[in-house]
Amino acid sequence: MKSIAILGVLFLSGLFFQVVAQDTTSTGKNWRLFPAKQEHKMDTSKLMKPQQLDFSRPDGAVTVHQDTRIDAIGSQLKSEPYFYGYTLQLEVSQQKSNIKEARYKILKIKPDIELDDPYEAPNIYLYAGRFYDRVSAYQFKNEIAKYFPNAIVVGPKKMDLPRIPEPEIPEIDTDTLANPNGLEGGMGQ
Repeated sequence: MKSIAILGVLFLSGLFFQVVAQDTTSTGKNWRLFPAKQEHKMDTSKLMKPQQLDFSRPDGAVTVHQDTRIDAIGSQLKSEPYFYGYTLQLEVSQQKSNIKEARYKILKIKPDIELDDPYEAPNIYLYAGRFYDRVSAYQFKNEIAKYFPNAIVVGPKKMDLPRIPEPEIPEIDTDTLANPNGLEGGMGQ
């Protein structure tokens, strides 16, 4: 019985609020509707003249506002092109043939990996990869663990910056540009 009374009160209060919400504001417009579109539309193409949009004038000047730390980083990298990072020691041997075999093996697995094989008497070391943090070095170690189970992460040690591969630019076949459909003489001649 109480639930019916509560539902009745809620229903009546909902009707009351709906009637109140339908009232218009003091301007006589219904506040719940989107505002009416303006009757006059402005043509913005007349505001800009074509000569104002010409950015190829020779008298222009460019001012670059940049943080001075960017230049400091660039000059430091030019003077000291190294960082302290991590690498994987794959092989240690006194025989060059063992190092060559390990080098061939890792290049077969990861052809784009950077390798170093310094000679520190009486051993030759084979290091693979240049990593900024220990986590990425261990991830790489886990990838090659079945091929090099004795690999260990070495670092932090001073090493050269990693090489950034240059982007490949596709060659354009000039024959297809001249005759796109293989038509000799142009438009169906």
